[in-house]
Amino acid sequence: MKNLGKRRLVAVGRLIPLTVITLLVVGLSAGEDFLRPAPADPTESETAQARLSARSQELAEQARILDRTASGTFSGLAEILGTQAAALAIPGTAPATATPSGTASSAPTPSAGPFLDDAVRSVHDLLDRAAVEPDPGLARLYASAALGRLNALTPVSAGRPTAALTAQSLTPAPSVPQSGCVTGVAASAPSGSPTPGAGTPGTTAAGQPMSDAAADATRALLRTAGRAEYLYQVALPRQDTAGQRRSATSLGAVGNITRDGLAWLASACRPDGLAAPGYSLPPSFLSSPGPALGAAEAELTGAGLDLVASAGPGERVWALRVVLGSAVRAKEWGAGLSGSDALPGLPVPPATAPVPTPSSSR
Repeated sequence: MKNLGKRRLVAVGRLIPLTVITLLVVGLSAGEDFLRPAPADPTESETAQARLSARSQELAEQARILDRTASGTFSGLAEILGTQAAALAIPGTAPATATPSGTASSAPTPSAGPFLDDAVRSVHDLLDRAAVEPDPGLARLYASAALGRLNALTPVSAGRPTAALTAQSLTPAPSVPQSGCVTGVAASAPSGSPTPGAGTPGTTAAGQPMSDAAADATRALLRTAGRAEYLYQVALPRQDTAGQRRSATSLGAVGNITRDGLAWLASACRPDGLAAPGYSLPPSFLSSPGPALGAAEAELTGAGLDLVASAGPGERVWALRVVLGSAVRAKEWGAGLSGSDALPGLPVPPATAPVPTPSSSR
């Protein structure tokens, strides 16, 4: 009996350290979980990005469904919307799907009219978000996606004035300041709604600072607009009546860009930089100016996107209008934009994630 009691005491003595160690391990694990910070709530910018990506994916799926009965009419739009959904997704996440895998084939076919209206509204949503997005890279991405979506919608919009409608849809409307710190701006008021104010060095008339990057991007835009103005002036007397009418309208629009850009710089007491000493003409320009005019407008679109990524809120809205207008004029002259069809004006990455195809979404 004594030996049995001793053996039990020894066994209990051996269990006590093991029990203590187990309790310590469990306690430390629980404490680690308790002390580990909870996942941060998504920021307002991330929430907006996820919403725009999910909406793009939903529209892509609807376009694929429509395309099954439309003989390929919506295939290009569906591909662009899918590419944009992937590009807009937050890094490390996949774009949300509107319907579970395998159910797309049984989903009801949407009506083309309401679908196109929704797609046009999604362009407005991208532009509105670009106007207020605090991340400059995302602002440029949204502007590029809006432009690519607008271009894809135009051939299938059934006569809807998508370009004009979108160009006038930005809120708030840009208000180009009058010069409060004169640095060479003409006395005539710039186009847009004037906002008088006494500019102070480095700030706009609205009291918002203009960064060095924004000032440099504005000057680059002005140089690009200056060359486009010169090309239009040379082309005008050499064109037929229809070409002269188009060039005169475009020249006025580009002239307004120059005037407004100078007003933004002057209101921030920023020098406008040196004008180009001269411009060269392509060899075939005098006989066929259209391609060079389109290329100049495409270059102006790219400069506008650069400004979107650099400008403060007020000037950014104006830059978005520049992007839309110059892109429309480039297309009228038959010129394409750099980058991809889905994201014009942005560099094409060397490798992109695969975009879901209609067969993989059914």
